[in-house]
Amino acid sequence: MTTRADVIAEARRWIGTRWQHQASLKGIACDCIGLVAGVALELELPGAEAWRDDARRRSYTREPQPSMIFAVLDEYLDRIDVGELAPADVAVLRARHDLPPQHFGIIADGEPRTIVHAYAQMRKVVEQGFAPWAPLMVAAYRFRGLE
Repeated sequence: MTTRADVIAEARRWIGTRWQHQASLKGIACDCIGLVAGVALELELPGAEAWRDDARRRSYTREPQPSMIFAVLDEYLDRIDVGELAPADVAVLRARHDLPPQHFGIIADGEPRTIVHAYAQMRKVVEQGFAPWAPLMVAAYRFRGLE
């Protein structure tokens, strides 16, 4: 069975992967949702193959529609209360306070809390402190099939 530590370790293996819109290939290129989907696929989590093959995975713009984002996430992950956010969970974020949710990252372990995410401004997957991102979080999800 896959553990939270497995998810975090896999997310960290993507660090340094170049940012590219709609990509999801570890060591080659990915965007923020491509990182989340790619980690699920690498770990063979429930629904990962269906998510990979879902046409919506490649039909979003640089500023995706929130309704589409949440429909896809609700189909392949379990929504949790943001207060339950724990390591290996997925944070759904606004890029700025005045924008709709359009960014995703995987919460890592440690204190202070960090987030692994494909960050367009840095042009790659990075691990950063979560504190500056916390006020921008609008929802949280949990991968299915974790121990």
